Amino acid sequence: MMFKDYNEAVNIFKKVLNLEPDYRLNEEKFIEWDFFLFYNSYINMGKCYKELGMYDIALENFLEGKKLAEEVNNYYCVNEADEHISEII
Repeated sequence: MMFKDYNEAVNIFKKVLNLEPDYRLNEEKFIEWDFFLFYNSYINMGKCYKELGMYDIALENFLEGKKLAEEVNNYYCVNEADEHISEII
């Protein structure tokens, strides 16, 4: 989050999460990348909310991102979420 406009970043990540399936990547070879956009958006929103001092909402986003990352065995993102979660609780 180089520019520290956390509210704007949250709005952008929410747009990613609200994309209609027809507009998202739908070819089989891109499904993993498409899914990455979702769990990574939750983790990044968690970072923004944490910086804004909105720890409950940050925690919700970290947990959702972690859950989705676990489904595809992306342990890098799982560990990243865990680090942030441990700083909140």
